Amino acid sequence: MRAYQILDEEFNAGRLAPTEIVVSADDVRSQEIGEGFERLRGALADDTRFQWGNEPMMVSEDRNVGMVRVFIRGDAFAGDAREAIDDLRDQYISAAFQGVETDVLVTGGSAQTVDYIDAMVAYLPIVVGFVLSLSFVLLMLVFRSIVIPVKAILMNLLSVAASYGLIVLVFQHGVGVDILGFRQTGDIAAFLPVFLFAILFGYPWTTTCFCLPGFTSGSSRLAITLAQSHTDCARRRA
Repeated sequence: MRAYQILDEEFNAGRLAPTEIVVSADDVRSQEIGEGFERLRGALADDTRFQWGNEPMMVSEDRNVGMVRVFIRGDAFAGDAREAIDDLRDQYISAAFQGVETDVLVTGGSAQTVDYIDAMVAYLPIVVGFVLSLSFVLLMLVFRSIVIPVKAILMNLLSVAASYGLIVLVFQHGVGVDILGFRQTGDIAAFLPVFLFAILFGYPWTTTCFCLPGFTSGSSRLAITLAQSHTDCARRRA
Protein backbone atom coordinates (compact mmCIF):
# COMPACT_ATOMS: atom_id res chain seq x y z
CA MET A 1 0.00 0.00 0.00
CA ARG A 2 2.85 2.37 0.80
CA ALA A 3 4.47 1.65 -2.56
CA TYR A 4 1.22 2.44 -4.35
CA GLN A 5 0.92 5.76 -2.50
CA ILE A 6 4.47 6.71 -3.50
CA LEU A 7 3.80 5.86 -7.14
CA ASP A 8 0.54 7.81 -7.09
CA GLU A 9 2.24 10.87 -5.58
CA GLU A 10 5.41 10.91 -7.66
CA PHE A 11 4.46 9.25 -10.96
CA ASN A 12 0.74 9.82 -11.40
CA ALA A 13 -0.88 10.94 -14.62
CA GLY A 14 -0.91 14.54 -13.44
CA ARG A 15 2.89 14.64 -13.44
CA LEU A 16 3.13 12.87 -16.79
CA ALA A 17 0.72 15.39 -18.37
CA PRO A 18 1.37 18.70 -16.58
CA THR A 19 -0.78 21.78 -16.95
CA GLU A 20 1.07 24.67 -18.57
CA ILE A 21 0.30 28.30 -17.79
CA VAL A 22 1.44 30.59 -20.60
CA VAL A 23 1.69 34.35 -20.19
CA SER A 24 2.12 36.83 -23.02
CA ALA A 25 3.19 40.45 -22.47
CA ASP A 26 5.72 43.04 -23.56
CA ASP A 27 8.06 41.84 -20.81
CA VAL A 28 7.14 38.75 -18.85
CA ARG A 29 10.02 39.49 -16.47
CA SER A 30 8.31 42.65 -15.25
CA GLN A 31 7.54 43.13 -11.58
CA GLU A 32 3.76 43.11 -11.92
CA ILE A 33 3.75 39.79 -13.78
CA GLY A 34 6.11 38.32 -11.20
CA GLU A 35 3.77 39.47 -8.43
CA GLY A 36 0.87 37.94 -10.29
CA PHE A 37 2.61 34.57 -10.41
CA GLU A 38 3.41 34.84 -6.70
CA ARG A 39 -0.24 35.48 -5.90
CA LEU A 40 -1.22 32.55 -8.11
CA ARG A 41 1.33 30.29 -6.46
CA GLY A 42 0.09 31.23 -3.00
CA ALA A 43 -3.55 30.56 -3.97
CA LEU A 44 -2.75 27.17 -5.50
CA ALA A 45 -0.74 26.19 -2.40
CA ASP A 46 -3.99 26.19 -0.41
CA ASP A 47 -5.69 23.90 -2.94
CA THR A 48 -4.67 20.28 -2.51
CA ARG A 49 -5.53 19.50 -6.14
CA PHE A 50 -2.54 21.48 -7.42
CA GLN A 51 1.21 21.27 -7.03
CA TRP A 52 3.49 24.03 -8.29
CA GLY A 53 6.35 22.84 -10.48
CA ASN A 54 9.95 23.05 -9.32
CA GLU A 55 11.22 24.46 -12.60
CA PRO A 56 11.53 28.24 -12.97
CA MET A 57 9.50 30.09 -15.54
CA MET A 58 10.69 29.43 -19.08
CA VAL A 59 10.98 32.66 -21.07
CA SER A 60 11.36 33.24 -24.80
CA GLU A 61 14.37 35.10 -26.14
CA ASP A 62 12.38 38.29 -26.76
CA ARG A 63 10.85 38.02 -23.26
CA ASN A 64 7.35 38.27 -24.67
CA VAL A 65 6.19 34.78 -23.70
CA GLY A 66 6.71 32.82 -20.49
CA MET A 67 5.50 29.46 -19.22
CA VAL A 68 5.27 27.70 -15.87
CA ARG A 69 4.10 24.17 -15.13
CA VAL A 70 1.51 23.15 -12.57
CA PHE A 71 0.71 19.54 -11.71
CA ILE A 72 -2.79 18.27 -10.98
CA ARG A 73 -2.83 15.46 -8.46
CA GLY A 74 -4.42 12.21 -9.58
CA ASP A 75 -5.68 11.38 -13.04
CA ALA A 76 -5.08 14.37 -15.30
CA PHE A 77 -7.98 13.38 -17.59
CA ALA A 78 -10.65 12.56 -14.99
CA GLY A 79 -13.62 14.69 -14.06
CA ASP A 80 -11.87 16.17 -11.01
CA ALA A 81 -8.99 17.37 -13.19
CA ARG A 82 -11.41 19.07 -15.58
CA GLU A 83 -13.07 20.86 -12.67
CA ALA A 84 -9.63 21.93 -11.45
CA ILE A 85 -8.85 23.42 -14.88
CA ASP A 86 -12.10 25.39 -14.83
CA ASP A 87 -11.31 26.73 -11.35
CA LEU A 88 -7.76 27.58 -12.40
CA ARG A 89 -8.97 29.59 -15.39
CA ASP A 90 -12.05 31.24 -13.93
CA GLN A 91 -10.97 31.87 -10.32
CA TYR A 92 -7.28 31.63 -9.55
CA ILE A 93 -5.77 33.21 -12.67
CA SER A 94 -8.44 35.91 -12.88
CA ALA A 95 -7.83 36.90 -9.27
CA ALA A 96 -4.01 36.68 -9.43
CA PHE A 97 -3.63 38.77 -12.59
CA GLN A 98 -6.46 41.20 -12.02
CA GLY A 99 -5.44 44.63 -13.29
CA VAL A 100 -2.32 43.29 -15.04
CA GLU A 101 -2.12 43.99 -18.77
CA THR A 102 -1.26 40.51 -20.01
CA ASP A 103 -2.81 37.44 -21.61
CA VAL A 104 -2.71 34.29 -19.48
CA LEU A 105 -3.64 31.00 -21.12
CA VAL A 106 -3.87 27.45 -19.77
CA THR A 107 -2.88 24.46 -21.89
CA GLY A 108 -1.75 20.86 -21.42
CA GLY A 109 -3.49 17.51 -21.56
CA SER A 110 -6.26 18.32 -19.08
CA ALA A 111 -6.92 21.72 -20.63
CA GLN A 112 -7.09 20.21 -24.11
CA THR A 113 -9.67 17.71 -22.89
CA VAL A 114 -11.76 20.52 -21.39
CA ASP A 115 -11.54 22.56 -24.60
CA TYR A 116 -12.46 19.54 -26.73
CA ILE A 117 -15.53 18.80 -24.61
CA ASP A 118 -16.62 22.45 -24.72
CA ALA A 119 -16.23 22.54 -28.50
CA MET A 120 -18.12 19.27 -28.90
CA VAL A 121 -20.98 20.47 -26.70
CA ALA A 122 -21.16 23.72 -28.65
CA TYR A 123 -21.13 22.19 -32.14
CA LEU A 124 -22.84 18.83 -31.56
CA PRO A 125 -26.39 20.27 -31.87
CA ILE A 126 -25.38 21.92 -35.15
CA VAL A 127 -23.95 18.67 -36.50
CA VAL A 128 -27.00 16.67 -35.42
CA GLY A 129 -29.37 19.25 -36.90
CA PHE A 130 -27.50 19.30 -40.20
CA VAL A 131 -27.45 15.49 -40.46
CA LEU A 132 -31.14 15.18 -39.61
CA SER A 133 -32.16 17.91 -42.06
CA LEU A 134 -30.08 16.47 -44.89
CA SER A 135 -31.36 12.96 -44.19
CA PHE A 136 -34.96 14.14 -44.22
CA VAL A 137 -34.56 15.96 -47.53
CA LEU A 138 -32.76 13.08 -49.28
CA LEU A 139 -35.20 10.43 -48.05
CA MET A 140 -38.14 12.60 -49.04
CA LEU A 141 -36.71 12.99 -52.56
CA VAL A 142 -36.01 9.26 -52.86
CA PHE A 143 -39.37 7.96 -51.61
CA ARG A 144 -41.56 11.00 -52.40
CA SER A 145 -43.03 10.64 -48.95
CA ILE A 146 -42.95 12.46 -45.62
CA VAL A 147 -43.94 9.52 -43.43
CA ILE A 148 -40.92 7.37 -44.34
CA PRO A 149 -38.27 10.05 -43.59
CA VAL A 150 -39.93 10.97 -40.29
CA LYS A 151 -40.19 7.31 -39.30
CA ALA A 152 -36.57 6.63 -40.23
CA ILE A 153 -35.26 9.65 -38.32
CA LEU A 154 -37.30 8.87 -35.19
CA MET A 155 -36.24 5.21 -35.16
CA ASN A 156 -32.59 6.09 -35.67
CA LEU A 157 -32.70 8.70 -32.90
CA LEU A 158 -34.25 6.14 -30.56
CA SER A 159 -31.49 3.65 -31.35
CA VAL A 160 -28.78 6.29 -30.75
CA ALA A 161 -30.37 7.36 -27.46
CA ALA A 162 -30.67 3.74 -26.33
CA SER A 163 -27.00 3.13 -27.16
CA TYR A 164 -25.92 6.21 -25.20
CA GLY A 165 -28.00 5.16 -22.23
CA LEU A 166 -26.66 1.61 -22.29
CA ILE A 167 -23.05 2.81 -22.40
CA VAL A 168 -23.62 5.12 -19.43
CA LEU A 169 -25.48 2.42 -17.51
CA VAL A 170 -22.81 -0.23 -18.01
CA PHE A 171 -19.49 1.62 -18.12
CA GLN A 172 -20.22 4.56 -15.82
CA HIS A 173 -22.64 3.04 -13.32
CA GLY A 174 -21.28 -0.50 -13.57
CA VAL A 175 -24.60 -2.28 -14.13
CA GLY A 176 -23.95 -5.80 -15.44
CA VAL A 177 -20.18 -5.43 -15.80
CA ASP A 178 -19.55 -8.69 -13.93
CA ILE A 179 -22.01 -10.60 -16.08
CA LEU A 180 -20.72 -9.18 -19.36
CA GLY A 181 -17.06 -9.31 -18.37
CA PHE A 182 -16.54 -5.56 -18.82
CA ARG A 183 -14.80 -3.07 -16.55
CA GLN A 184 -16.36 0.03 -15.07
CA THR A 185 -14.42 3.10 -16.20
CA GLY A 186 -16.29 5.95 -14.54
CA ASP A 187 -15.58 8.26 -17.50
CA ILE A 188 -16.39 7.97 -21.19
CA ALA A 189 -14.02 9.17 -23.89
CA ALA A 190 -14.94 12.64 -25.13
CA PHE A 191 -14.97 11.63 -28.80
CA LEU A 192 -17.34 8.69 -28.30
CA PRO A 193 -20.73 10.48 -28.59
CA VAL A 194 -19.95 11.97 -32.00
CA PHE A 195 -18.30 8.75 -33.18
CA LEU A 196 -21.27 6.62 -32.14
CA PHE A 197 -23.76 9.05 -33.64
CA ALA A 198 -22.01 8.88 -37.01
CA ILE A 199 -21.99 5.07 -37.02
CA LEU A 200 -25.39 4.36 -35.43
CA PHE A 201 -27.18 6.95 -37.54
CA GLY A 202 -25.25 6.53 -40.78
CA TYR A 203 -25.55 2.78 -41.21
CA PRO A 204 -29.36 2.46 -40.77
CA TRP A 205 -29.88 5.54 -42.93
CA THR A 206 -27.79 3.98 -45.71
CA THR A 207 -29.79 0.78 -45.43
CA THR A 208 -33.05 2.69 -45.62
CA CYS A 209 -31.94 4.77 -48.58
CA PHE A 210 -30.54 1.97 -50.74
CA CYS A 211 -32.54 -1.12 -49.76
CA LEU A 212 -36.12 0.13 -49.59
CA PRO A 213 -36.14 1.49 -53.17
CA GLY A 214 -35.09 -1.97 -54.35
CA PHE A 215 -37.88 -3.57 -52.36
CA THR A 216 -40.39 -1.07 -53.70
CA SER A 217 -39.20 -1.52 -57.28
CA GLY A 218 -39.28 -5.30 -56.99
CA SER A 219 -42.76 -5.26 -55.49
CA SER A 220 -44.04 -3.00 -58.28
CA ARG A 221 -42.65 -5.25 -61.03
CA LEU A 222 -44.10 -8.31 -59.31
CA ALA A 223 -47.51 -6.65 -59.05
CA ILE A 224 -47.48 -5.67 -62.72
CA THR A 225 -46.46 -9.20 -63.75
CA LEU A 226 -49.22 -10.79 -61.69
CA ALA A 227 -51.80 -8.34 -63.01
CA GLN A 228 -50.83 -9.05 -66.61
CA SER A 229 -50.97 -12.81 -66.07
CA HIS A 230 -54.43 -12.60 -64.51
CA THR A 231 -55.57 -10.38 -67.35
CA ASP A 232 -54.31 -12.86 -69.96
CA CYS A 233 -56.03 -15.72 -68.19
CA ALA A 234 -59.30 -13.80 -68.06
CA ARG A 235 -59.10 -13.01 -71.78
CA ARG A 236 -58.49 -16.66 -72.68
CA ARG A 237 -61.45 -17.78 -70.63
CA ALA A 238 -63.64 -15.18 -72.27
